[in-house]
Amino acid sequence: MKARLLIVKKLLEISFLIFALFVVSEACAATQQVSLLLDSAPSGNGSYNDICANGLKLVREKYHTTLMTKIYAPDNTQSDPREILLDAAKNSAFVVIAGYIYPTYLPEAVSAAPNARFLVANGDADKLTGVTRVTFRDEEGAFLAGALAALATNQSDFLKINDRRAAGIVLGVKADAMERFEKGFRAGVRYIDKNKNTFCDYTGSFSDKDAAATAAAKQIGDGAGVIFVAAGSAGEGVIILAKSDQ
Repeated sequence: MKARLLIVKKLLEISFLIFALFVVSEACAATQQVSLLLDSAPSGNGSYNDICANGLKLVREKYHTTLMTKIYAPDNTQSDPREILLDAAKNSAFVVIAGYIYPTYLPEAVSAAPNARFLVANGDADKLTGVTRVTFRDEEGAFLAGALAALATNQSDFLKINDRRAAGIVLGVKADAMERFEKGFRAGVRYIDKNKNTFCDYTGSFSDKDAAATAAAKQIGDGAGVIFVAAGSAGEGVIILAKSDQ
């Protein structure tokens, strides 16, 4: 999975740089803004949001004389995704949408800022002028995780592996990318052992660590010996639980 994460990181970084080139080529002498929209602020723990922020950092370092960059995420001063997207669209030449809470409002944003360009990473997006959608094959990495989880549950000498030999996956907001993770993980488990139980829970958040920990605790109670988590910073709750005495 580390290799998979590095590939996704490089793809995101390249996506930022390619689209930045389009912006630069049309910017002339004027300074343009490239904005990144996230569901939650980068946490510094190497999560998906951090990877996206690093891509934006590369753009800033490479084109600092031509481009300004800004990260948008819900906070105490602005929490409405519609308002965040409209604000970014009206003040940016290029908007990267890396969160799941914004695409619903894209038609309005395109209408309000017809000269802005939008890149939607791993999210739903209608076919609109100026909007490009980039989708990664999340199910492939999740398949490997599922296969590995199934193999690990058969190892009686592994710490905390129980006799029920089940595997689990904890995900964030239920959206296309998360569902691809689920399908890939389940397929990987079935590939190793079609009779092995697989549990799946969505936390409904990429930041609620308690919800992720609760979901993991439920799966452990149901017999999961190995749990794969793809829930952003919320996933830390699962890691903390795994390190505990439970």
